[in-house]
Amino acid sequence: MILGAYYISQEIKGVKGEGTIFANPQEANRAFQLNKIDVHAIVGISTNCYKDKGLPSNCILITSLGKILFNEILPKSMLYLNDGTNILTIDKQRIVPIGSDVRKAIIDATIAPAFVKKTLGKIVDYLYNNFPVEIVAKTMDDIKNIGFSYSTRSGITISAFDLPSYDTSKKLAYFKDADAVVANLKRQFAKGLLTDDERYSRVINL
Repeated sequence: MILGAYYISQEIKGVKGEGTIFANPQEANRAFQLNKIDVHAIVGISTNCYKDKGLPSNCILITSLGKILFNEILPKSMLYLNDGTNILTIDKQRIVPIGSDVRKAIIDATIAPAFVKKTLGKIVDYLYNNFPVEIVAKTMDDIKNIGFSYSTRSGITISAFDLPSYDTSKKLAYFKDADAVVANLKRQFAKGLLTDDERYSRVINL
């Protein structure tokens, strides 16, 4: 999931479709489905289609095709997520008034950070603190689905040597310690100290 979120939110200079300007996300998605644009292409999109996101009207937002697709699964009133290191503000240099040389601004734009594990953690925190639980649950499912989908498209592989090593003589002790932590998390959940999602996440992180 994290790999897919990182992949879809990468920006790469000079790929197919760079500099394209879209009126709305539907137009961008159509171009992508027709293979006219790379998912990593830096593009522009009218801010008029994001009226609920606090962006100025009649401007072009510099972003990437992948980030447009990712933002479509986030709540409509959530600020457009364009920078993996900061989910609460939009870089003003990436908002260009209509009538300016938008394509030059796109070409000159600095690469914005992709979405990494910390980014997803910040998104989860923001969702829990600002939206009803049903919206949080749906959004998390959508993030999981798009993450898994694009992790398979990325073609990125890992080596056995990338996996962490451990002392095999202590394997049984590792399992015993993990079982004890899981049992404690179950007790906390039974007492109402943790939600089921929190319990599940902490078990997975073991």
